[in-house]
Amino acid sequence: MTRYVFRLTIAILGFAIGCGISTLSLWLRRPVTSGAQTNSRANVKPLIDTADQIRASPYSSIKLTVARLSAFHVEDDYDRIPPGVGPLLHELKRQLRDLAADTLNEHGKQIPNAEEVEERLNSILREEGLLTVEDADQDDNESSDTSFFYGGIYAFSVRRAPNNPGWMVVTTELEICCGRDTSLYLFKHSGTRWELALAQEADDYHDVSGAHGRFQYAISPPDGQKRFFVVTANVNPWCTSNWQQLRYEVLRPAKNAYQPISLLKRQETIYLGVDQPYRLDVRSNGFSLRFLGDKYSDLMIGDKEMGPNNENAVQHPRFRISGNRVVQVSK
Repeated sequence: MTRYVFRLTIAILGFAIGCGISTLSLWLRRPVTSGAQTNSRANVKPLIDTADQIRASPYSSIKLTVARLSAFHVEDDYDRIPPGVGPLLHELKRQLRDLAADTLNEHGKQIPNAEEVEERLNSILREEGLLTVEDADQDDNESSDTSFFYGGIYAFSVRRAPNNPGWMVVTTELEICCGRDTSLYLFKHSGTRWELALAQEADDYHDVSGAHGRFQYAISPPDGQKRFFVVTANVNPWCTSNWQQLRYEVLRPAKNAYQPISLLKRQETIYLGVDQPYRLDVRSNGFSLRFLGDKYSDLMIGDKEMGPNNENAVQHPRFRISGNRVVQVSK
C-alpha cells in the first residue's frame, strides 16, 4: 500500500511539473501582452495620466485612445498588428485629423501661416505629454527590454500647397512596430472654414507592411483651369531586409475626400540601404522618382562591381500628366 501511494504521488508531481513547463513555454512564446507599461525603451512616452487627469484635459478623447494603445506591447520585431490595435490606430488618426481641422478653423476668414499652425498643433501634443521625440541615442540604450509599445505620435507637419494659398496640407505620423504610419490630409479654405478635400490613410492592415512608411508627397502647381494633382509615395515598413516595396499614387481631389480620383497607382522594388532611399520630384505636367530597385538587384546578381552611387544602377521613371491621363516617358 505504501509503495502504491508513493508511486501515485510521484506520478502526480510529474504531471504537475510537466503542465507547468508547458504553460511557461507558451507564455514565453506569446508575442503580445497587454497591461501596465514601463518607461524602459526610447519609444515609450512617460507613463499615461490617471483617469482623472485624462478627463480633465480638453483633449481627453485623444489621450484616452493613446492610453488604450499604450496597453499593447509586443516584441520589437513582431510584424503582426495585435487584435484591437487596428481600430485604435484608425480612431487616433481621425482624432488628429479633427484636431488639425479645428486648429485651422480657429482663424476664421483669415488664411493662417502654415508654420504657426504646425507650431500650435505640436505645442498641444507637447503640453499634453503626447509628442514622441526623436531619440538620436536610441541605439545606445542599454536596457535589455525588447518590448515595443503602441501609442507614439510624432510631430505634425503643415505645409501650404505651392502657388495655391487656399489649400493646406497636414500630415500626421504614428509609431508602429518596425516603422511609422503617415496619413495625409489636404484642406481647402472655403468662405470662413477649412474643409477636408482629400485624405489618404492606411487602414485595416493586419501586419506592419500595410502602413505608409518613409512617406513623401508633392503637389503640382495649378494649371490654367486651377487644377492640380498630388503624388504620394511610401515604403512598406518591415522588421528585416533592405529590399521592400516603393508604392506611389497620383491623385486629384473629388467630392468625397476619402475617394479621390486616382490617376495612377504602382509599386516597385526598392533598396533601402542608402542614406536617401528615394526622391520624388513634381512639376506642372508630371513627376519623376529616383531610387535603387530591380536594376540594382540585377547588377548585383550579375556579379558586377556596381556601387549604389553609380548612375547606371539608378532607376529614374518619369511620367507626363495631361488632364487625367498619365503616360510613362522613361524607366
